[in-house]
Amino acid sequence: MSTPAIVLATLRYRESSKIVRLATLELGVLSVIAKGALRPKSRFGASLQVLSEGSAIIHYRDRRDLQTLTAFDPSTVRIALAENLAAFATASVLARSEEHTSELQSH
Repeated sequence: MSTPAIVLATLRYRESSKIVRLATLELGVLSVIAKGALRPKSRFGASLQVLSEGSAIIHYRDRRDLQTLTAFDPSTVRIALAENLAAFATASVLARSEEHTSELQSH
C-alpha cells in the first residue's frame, strides 16, 4: 500500500534496522520497521529523518502491531531544522503530541 506519510519518530532496532513511527493519510499513525535502514548502502538513505514527508510503501497486515516499510520516497526532508534549535524543539513537541493524541484516540 502506498500512502503519503510524515516521520514522527525513529528508533534504532538491532544492528541495521529502524522502527519508524509514521503519520499516514490512509492508515493513521502506525509503527513500521525499515529493515536495513542503517546499512551504508540502504535504499532509505537519509530519508527517514524526523518530520520528513514523502510517500511510504507499507506491507500492511491487519493483525500486526508492527508493519513493514518497503520504501520511502521523500518529498520534503527538513535538514534545515537541525540548524535552528528552537524550531527543531517546537517541531519535535508537535510530532510527539500527534503521536500521543493518536494513541489516546485508538484506546
